[in-house]
Amino acid sequence: MRYVTSFLAFTFGAFALSLNSGYSWGPAGLLICAIISALWQRSPRLLIPGKDDAWITAAFLLFFMVALAEVALHGSGSSELDKPSRFLFALVVLAFLNRYPPSPAWLWVGIALGATGGGLIGVYHVFVQGMPRAGGSMNPIQFGNLSILLGLLSMCAIFWQKENRTKNGLLTAFFGLSVILGILGALLSGSRGGWLALLVVPIVLIGGYIRQFRKKSMIAGLVALTVAVSTLVGLAGDIVEQRIDNAAAEFEAYQTHNDASSSVGVRLELWKSAWLLGSSKPLLGWGTNGITEGKQQLIEAGKVKADVLRFSHAHNDYLDLFQKRGVPGLASMLALYLLPMVAFIREIRHQPDQRSMAFAGLATVICYAIFSLTQAFLEHNSGAMVYAFSIVLLWTAHKSAVGTNEPSLSSKRSIRP
Repeated sequence: MRYVTSFLAFTFGAFALSLNSGYSWGPAGLLICAIISALWQRSPRLLIPGKDDAWITAAFLLFFMVALAEVALHGSGSSELDKPSRFLFALVVLAFLNRYPPSPAWLWVGIALGATGGGLIGVYHVFVQGMPRAGGSMNPIQFGNLSILLGLLSMCAIFWQKENRTKNGLLTAFFGLSVILGILGALLSGSRGGWLALLVVPIVLIGGYIRQFRKKSMIAGLVALTVAVSTLVGLAGDIVEQRIDNAAAEFEAYQTHNDASSSVGVRLELWKSAWLLGSSKPLLGWGTNGITEGKQQLIEAGKVKADVLRFSHAHNDYLDLFQKRGVPGLASMLALYLLPMVAFIREIRHQPDQRSMAFAGLATVICYAIFSLTQAFLEHNSGAMVYAFSIVLLWTAHKSAVGTNEPSLSSKRSIRP
């Protein structure tokens, strides 16, 4: 069964950006396997996560329950449970993978292939098709941010090699190339909001591993980083410069002329609107169905521009849930990131010899916390699916590596791709 879960984990990363809804194939297969396994063994308990999964279970359950409360109290449509339901499905898969965890090797190679695909798609869209922004089969913002995530996770794959003393120069080169291509795909997408993760996450990862690398390795790494940055600047420099210049001009226009028609201007106006709406009904929020009415009231009062009606969300996950579900919504959003972060940090501190998967989980949380600042990232299926199942896959693979999965059914042996 581990060969099946490892292959499905591989497809999760490998197909994420290159195929339409490719990020859903692996999780769907894992969910089907989990349900069949529970039915075959006639044990519903097999669908319940363990005690050591409490942080993640609490975060995912809280997020779903607050969404369910919105539907019950505000009469929002059942479609509002669509994205939150992914987190319930992920918990079922978590319980299943506790017994049949994926191989780290398969998972890493899949992630690296996904990052590579992001870069190659970006190059094809921008330099071959002449598109202004790369987007694959999804929104350019979603594409770019997920490309960042896969590229940065590929850095953790290099650390995993060092931890396991896997001396394979070709594999190391492949992981290194996937880091560059993942970041390249993100830059070519022009998705400015997620670029902050390119500064924060490498600092966290390098800071966590700097003492474990020899001086020669550090020098070689810095040289490789310099070459990579030069390459990226040469390929995507014009797009990056243009996007930054546009952002600065749009921000100035908003500040001086209150122009909310631009990308930056409308975001700032949406954030103001969401804060005002959430503050006016902090206990339960307005509900998804009431947001338009609330915005109309603010427009009539002259507090925000009519441009806010162009979007049904706030272009910020935190403020969006605050306006829709009040303080409970904001709390569930923060818990969705903070509780898994705590779980992974605890593992990083307590497992000094096997930390790469935990660092990858931490990197995932940090990336998403940044993505959510300028995009309603979890409003998209790609955002919800990739976060929920990345956390679950990395968590169970980490537990397998340190030997804390179900002892009777899991194995510590690594399955090579």
